[in-house]
Amino acid sequence: MKWKNQGASLFITLGISFTILTIALSIMVSISRSLRESVSIERYNQVFFAAESGLEAAFYHHNARGQGVHFMADPVPESQKIPHDAANANVSWFIDGRTEGAADNPLVGLLQENQRAQFRFFADNSANPSEVPNTASFFPLDFNLTFYNRIADDEPPGSTEEKIYQRYGEFDFFAFDFGAESDEEVLIDWNFSGKRTVAGDDYQPVGKRESLVASDLDNEDRCDGSFLCIENTFTFGDFTTTTEGKLLPYGGDSESRQTVQEFVDEHEQVSFSFRPLQSFEASGGEKIRGIPFSLETGAQSIPKDTYTAIAEVSLGDFYKTISVNIAEKGSLGAFDYVIFD
Repeated sequence: MKWKNQGASLFITLGISFTILTIALSIMVSISRSLRESVSIERYNQVFFAAESGLEAAFYHHNARGQGVHFMADPVPESQKIPHDAANANVSWFIDGRTEGAADNPLVGLLQENQRAQFRFFADNSANPSEVPNTASFFPLDFNLTFYNRIADDEPPGSTEEKIYQRYGEFDFFAFDFGAESDEEVLIDWNFSGKRTVAGDDYQPVGKRESLVASDLDNEDRCDGSFLCIENTFTFGDFTTTTEGKLLPYGGDSESRQTVQEFVDEHEQVSFSFRPLQSFEASGGEKIRGIPFSLETGAQSIPKDTYTAIAEVSLGDFYKTISVNIAEKGSLGAFDYVIFD
């Protein structure tokens, strides 16, 4: 007589069923995860291309209007919004091109080897891209350019030195010779340029473009203030509107000298630039990253040497802000495109 073990058959059947169910659940979880990842990738691509359209708009309007354009209005004007109806996304774009204009918030930077730092004291003063371009002057009443050879991690809180440290780190190159044979070698040259608004002599008609430059290289007094020499660059620190320079071009019989303030009073569309003339490598082989500097402009907001293009994207409950900092053409030579990810 044969004995049938019905419990064993039921157990085997249930085991097979659970195995099949587990496999099915695993497949469903995998499919669900793939769908979520697909949606995330699609959303990422939508945000990426939406943000790119905002940045492209900022680049276009900056290049069309020039250095110093500043579109940071709140609330955001309609002319700075880009709807993407197909993706249900909205983009707002901005251009931050000027300093904040606070007396205790100077512009700080790092002058690098072979770089020409340039600042314009005029710009398109439109509040948004729908307004007709209009040029305004921004030359500050308080103007002071200072260079630093030592920045430490214990600078006084709230000081300009602390702001430099937070952005660029420590510096210590006191008595650095810049590879020059003499500490009377010119380290930093400067130049103001503008279009004359007040007629001078026969050689200075209204509308003439002129420059105010540092004194002649052969001048024995070149290190007394007009030039920033190695020996006095880091103790001078008072490059202000009382600093003198030579007016060029000038066809008169005598040399024409002016202070910065006199030049500004007689010219419009004024710009200011400075650049290093020496190597940033010492005779002993050490090399510095750059020379920290601060430009104090009092409460006057001025165009920055680097502008920020900003794109804000909203897609459903998702929100993303992308910003790109770009050096102005006059600051580093030229700028053609940006790659971001």
